[in-house]
Amino acid sequence: MFRCGITERKLKNRRFFKTEQTIVQSFLERGESISMTEMARIVGVSRCTIYHHHHKISLIVLDYHRFVIRKFARAVKKLEDYEDTKTEAIIQRLLLFIVQNEMAFMVLAKGNDTQIYTEMMIRLEPAFARKLRLPKNSGEMFRVYAGEVAALLAEWAEQGFSESKMDELKEKIMYLTETMRVRLAGLLK
Repeated sequence: MFRCGITERKLKNRRFFKTEQTIVQSFLERGESISMTEMARIVGVSRCTIYHHHHKISLIVLDYHRFVIRKFARAVKKLEDYEDTKTEAIIQRLLLFIVQNEMAFMVLAKGNDTQIYTEMMIRLEPAFARKLRLPKNSGEMFRVYAGEVAALLAEWAEQGFSESKMDELKEKIMYLTETMRVRLAGLLK
């Protein structure tokens, strides 16, 4: 039995990628109201091929959520290898990751999956803790910060991940980061 869903390996296959792009485009236009049969007709492939990509239309968002989390976990692991990475660089890499995986994030935005941003920020907690020298008991404060950043990222998603807004967004996130650091410093005194 084959595994359906999205993986980097599958997306490297040009034919799979082109079919997936068309599936995503149809999903973005019609949402979950489209049937597998309609999807196959629009994409120009058999229903079996559509099932190879996703078991159900309603699972497309979940498939992309899992894909993004797996891929982001690998990116964070690579990030942890670089000791000299500054906080601003971590934020820049987060934003670039979203832009580089725009198709996946467009699907997640269509499915109103804003939880993805909070999960991504939580995965960044060890990197931020090390860079900002956060105390071990700062987890709750970091989760509040992660929620604030996630709200900014969700707002950016609603605007279609505009690259022109990226610098402004980075500044807002840096402000939140500095505010969190100052709050925690005040708590430690």
